[in-house]
Amino acid sequence: MAVAIIYGFSSGGYISLMTNPIMSLGVTDDIGRRIGMFMSILSLGALAGPPISGAINTASGGFEVVGYYAG
Repeated sequence: MAVAIIYGFSSGGYISLMTNPIMSLGVTDDIGRRIGMFMSILSLGALAGPPISGAINTASGGFEVVGYYAG
């Protein structure tokens, strides 16, 4: 239970702080568009990453090569 609580606070802080550099890139009138584009690009990786990792895991027979793919 404690791990879930710590993870919840940590991931919430991480997600909210990711957009701070995007907000400082230009005028305040355009923040919504920039953050929307940023999150849309992130969602493509989140959508395509797990199936690619699964295919690499199936082809290689282990998680070591998946770790190389993930970085």
